[in-house]
Amino acid sequence: MKRELIAGLICCLCNFKIQAQSTKQAFSDLKTLNYTVESAPDWTNALIRQSGWFGGDGIFTIPMDGIEHRAARGKVLFIFSDSMIGGINDGKLKPGSTMIHNAVAILDGKERGAAKLKFYWRKGKGDKAESVFIPKTAKTENGDYLWLGDGFVNKELNNDLFIFAYRITNVSNAAFGFKEVGNVLIKIPAGDKSPYHAQKQEDTPFYIPDKGEGAALLGQVFMSIQRVPERRPQMVLFMYTELLENGSRYWLPGCCRNILKSTIGGRTGTEKHG
Repeated sequence: MKRELIAGLICCLCNFKIQAQSTKQAFSDLKTLNYTVESAPDWTNALIRQSGWFGGDGIFTIPMDGIEHRAARGKVLFIFSDSMIGGINDGKLKPGSTMIHNAVAILDGKERGAAKLKFYWRKGKGDKAESVFIPKTAKTENGDYLWLGDGFVNKELNNDLFIFAYRITNVSNAAFGFKEVGNVLIKIPAGDKSPYHAQKQEDTPFYIPDKGEGAALLGQVFMSIQRVPERRPQMVLFMYTELLENGSRYWLPGCCRNILKSTIGGRTGTEKHG
């Protein structure tokens, strides 16, 4: 794969600043970052369950008020990729337990605990558990499914919810017998409830398949709203991608502003910064 294709999507990461949520202090580098780790029994009790949803990976949280720079004060959406649905008895799976490829949960209010965290997934025939998000884009093929990346609430676009997802397919029965075959942007209109019947999906240009030239670009993206006092709000796209070439693995950070052209995202201009 020609490097010119990569250069068209990735810019150098610039003016990146890490802010701790609990303090306004800015850190010049990670070596000066002081932190402590302690147990959180309230979160443990909320996530350790014996029935219904009882395990998942790929966890992201999204404040539903669209404000990312402070601790959430309202509802928070939890999104999961592969998730176990069913039950456990004496450490063993109950009959009928199954794994789906994504699920969601809603934390209602600031208080933590099992009673405040509600999990959701689709129910098929016979109440069979199914993934919340099933790929339906133009490039989707039979057998594809979605793993979820990060997301955000766009306050400048009717408070609609956007989630980036990875379109995956199985290629063998091995433990890691799967591969990414595309990236998808999911739009959920404000007010729509799980299982999000009003959702829209669109293939994104942030995946370049291997065409026999020895390289593939596996993109991961995070979109956030940058709010600067006395300046027009801007949509910022951060990309960090994995490049596979001749058996070697490279990580390429990047930052692009207003780069995403999307009919469901409502963006028409393209403006790159590096």
